[in-house]
Amino acid sequence: MQTMGKKIVYYSLFISILGILPFCKKPVDKIKIQKQSHKDKNHLSAVVVFSTGDAKISHADLTEERAKIGAYFQSGDTIATESNSKVDIQIGGESVVRIAPNSHLSFTTLRKTKTSATAIITLDSGKIYANIDKLRTNDNYTFLTPFSFAKIKGTSFIIESKDTKSTIKVVEGEVTFSPYLPKRIIDSGNPYITKIQEKLLATQTLIPKGKQASLQPNDDIFLQEAGKTQEVQNAALLKKLKQFSQIQVMLKPLDIIKKEEQELSTIIKIEPTKSYQIIDLNEKLSSGIIDESQAEKYEKERKQIETEISKMQEVKKSKFNDTIVANPKSLKSKQEIIKYYERMEKIILKSGRIEIGAIIDQLGTSKIVVHTENGIKRIPMEFVKEIIYDFKASSR
Repeated sequence: MQTMGKKIVYYSLFISILGILPFCKKPVDKIKIQKQSHKDKNHLSAVVVFSTGDAKISHADLTEERAKIGAYFQSGDTIATESNSKVDIQIGGESVVRIAPNSHLSFTTLRKTKTSATAIITLDSGKIYANIDKLRTNDNYTFLTPFSFAKIKGTSFIIESKDTKSTIKVVEGEVTFSPYLPKRIIDSGNPYITKIQEKLLATQTLIPKGKQASLQPNDDIFLQEAGKTQEVQNAALLKKLKQFSQIQVMLKPLDIIKKEEQELSTIIKIEPTKSYQIIDLNEKLSSGIIDESQAEKYEKERKQIETEISKMQEVKKSKFNDTIVANPKSLKSKQEIIKYYERMEKIILKSGRIEIGAIIDQLGTSKIVVHTENGIKRIPMEFVKEIIYDFKASSR
């Protein structure tokens, strides 16, 4: 009986402990990233306003979506474009970045206050075209690549990150450009590398309108080694790090081709109120809580806006082509024509004469406009026997 009594006591004590445990147990922290609302007063808006082809957005909360009109970004989000796609993202209501095909871009920081706005954008690889509206004194718009740091104040420019080379072309305004160590190296915890980075950022080169600059470390292997080294002890590695810290940004005349000018000229920008409208429509359609009739209504509204924006894009393209014809570049040789247009056509006329140049416009079936080394020529199609397209192509 005593044994049975002990068992009952132990059992009761065990049940009591079980009852207490849920209240005594240390709560487990759950990793949850709350998606920031585009209406948040501290959030700098960044929304897709034009998109073609396949591009994917990866959000900081680990969700993904297609880069369609109305999708918006928060700090930590990334976007990757495929070979057939390009995406226009409007930032802060006025500035727009066009992401070229085969590019990967990260929105490191998107934040604003009453007196300032901060956008830190990292181009990991690929190419972007940007029209940044004139910023306020306290605003900070920074564009990073694996090897460069560009501070923007209001300008039109192109940045490309390819292999270990970073290039910036300034079409309007000016940009402050500096060498920059890759993030994997900065995060290594090496105190010497921190000092190198500070020195690099203090070495700023002002790139004015009509100029471009590139940065290309000669040896990426030493950078990888530096990222793995907690203390710099190797004399050769130390020497190479010092050489990298002394890289000078060399300015060159702007070398821009037709495709790049066209991309900058046709970037889409919409009214801020319209951008909020397309964000709301996108959120409603992806919420999963609307019925079929509501979904049909919202989808119709979104399609209407997409059609309007597509028409804007076509108008911009048409205006750009008109400008090319009305104010042609001064290209005095076949080599310059091929370099700018990246191609050249051979037009064989019925008379036996041959014209060689880049066809820049085809006016229906009546006439073609050709940029030759002797200037712009308009040739009636009735005089044309044959056109050999891409007769020569640029090797760029």
